[in-house]
Amino acid sequence: MRVFASITATIICIGFANPTSASSGSSKLPSVPTKRVHPSTTPLSSVLRSIFPPDLSVPASLPETGLPSEDYVSSLRSVFGTNTIPPPKSKSLLERIGDEFKDTLVRILLCVAVVSAGFSYLELKESTHDGASAGLKVFVEPAVIMFILVMNAAVGVKMGMGAEASLNSLNSLNPALTTLLRFSSPQPSSAAKDIVPGDVVLLKTGDKIPADCRILKINGGRLGCDESALTGETDTVEKTSDEIEDATDLPLQFQSNMLFSGTLVTAGSCTAVVTSTGIDTEIGKISASVAAAKEDEEATP
Repeated sequence: MRVFASITATIICIGFANPTSASSGSSKLPSVPTKRVHPSTTPLSSVLRSIFPPDLSVPASLPETGLPSEDYVSSLRSVFGTNTIPPPKSKSLLERIGDEFKDTLVRILLCVAVVSAGFSYLELKESTHDGASAGLKVFVEPAVIMFILVMNAAVGVKMGMGAEASLNSLNSLNPALTTLLRFSSPQPSSAAKDIVPGDVVLLKTGDKIPADCRILKINGGRLGCDESALTGETDTVEKTSDEIEDATDLPLQFQSNMLFSGTLVTAGSCTAVVTSTGIDTEIGKISASVAAAKEDEEATP
């Protein structure tokens, strides 16, 4: 009876000590806001002006020629950095295991297991002295507590590694190469990580979108995108180059003049100007929010 009572108490304490073991993959993730007013509802001229730093003028022929010189590209890259999402801080296996034992209640249970093992040893020694050895069964209680603690740590480590792998995989949503319009001519097979806000991209059916963009022109009258990787919506989203008027707090799936990093062009082709790259894209904001929530969770005693 004492063993079963200890098992029950241990499981209850683990539930209070580490409630994320069973739900860290879903319910503990923050609700990431998926709303954006700018630049979908802002006139294109104002969008372009907001992209460029004060010391850089907006090229008059940007939609037709792209960025005019390497100086523009270098200046914009010095401000916005590369078009990549920084990976989360990685931890060694020992650090992960140690984190699982930082909780106060888990440490209390560990102490209980050690004390219980000490009393079990004294009981074994006393029974041996009396000539009736109790055997190793006296260590069942501390062994069960330790087993539960070890299994709890193993589950926590595995789920933590899975969450980190998911964050690392966000960069794989972006294409390695894309087609840019720079220096008045198309630049096929350009590295997507070198894109900067203000770049003009040429996209067609089957292309992954390398950064958040405002549509400048749709060729052929129709453009459809699969945004399920970002919004979870499985239906094709029809796009337009028209400005969206009289809209506030517009959800991503209704921002019909915007293209989002990591999504896919499923029909048509278009020309678009990059408005956000890297961590400033919508998928980058999700990555940053999840990483920040994970750090806050680890820092909370």
